[in-house]
Amino acid sequence: CLRIYNKTDNKKGIGTVLNEIGLFYWNAGRFDIALKFFKKALQVAGEIGNRLTIGAVVGNIGLIYHSMGNLNEALRYFERNLAISEEINHKIRIIIALGNIGEVYKERGDFAKALEFYNKAFTIAAELGIKSEIGFSCLYLGSIFSKQGKGKKARSFLKKAENLFIELKDDRDLSAVYTEFAESYIEDREYRKAVNYAKKALSM
Repeated sequence: CLRIYNKTDNKKGIGTVLNEIGLFYWNAGRFDIALKFFKKALQVAGEIGNRLTIGAVVGNIGLIYHSMGNLNEALRYFERNLAISEEINHKIRIIIALGNIGEVYKERGDFAKALEFYNKAFTIAAELGIKSEIGFSCLYLGSIFSKQGKGKKARSFLKKAENLFIELKDDRDLSAVYTEFAESYIEDREYRKAVNYAKKALSM
């Protein structure tokens, strides 16, 4: 497929294929190879000024750096992804970028800053009524409140996320919610409840 695109000089197609190859290697855990393909895809998208593709690839590069534990580079690409998403007014990508930036700040231990970005993501998702993104935002907010020692408030958001993911039949993300429930109960030293939710997470 890539060979055909190269012959016809279809740069949009080339960029798309390079991005897909990057995703393949990312899913296989080959982050170094994935990064090379994403950066090639970014170069091609830049040559034709395709802002939609540039934004997508920049976000993927941020995720790669995040997976590699390079939070500084991850943040740099997530912020660039947010700027492009706002420029083209792509609301879903804005929500995702805000959530990704919040994740970086959470891992840095800057919970106040993480909360700021999670709240922005939640507000936009709620305005648009996108249930999956509302669920993710509630999950992220629950995680932050748990780490701040606000277990009751954390579980109120996690309960909303749980209900949404049950409605959407999203078992993978429901498992993440149950893991956060377990962690919130550990923070509150309610270990029996923590074990019960950990078992639920593992059963999904």
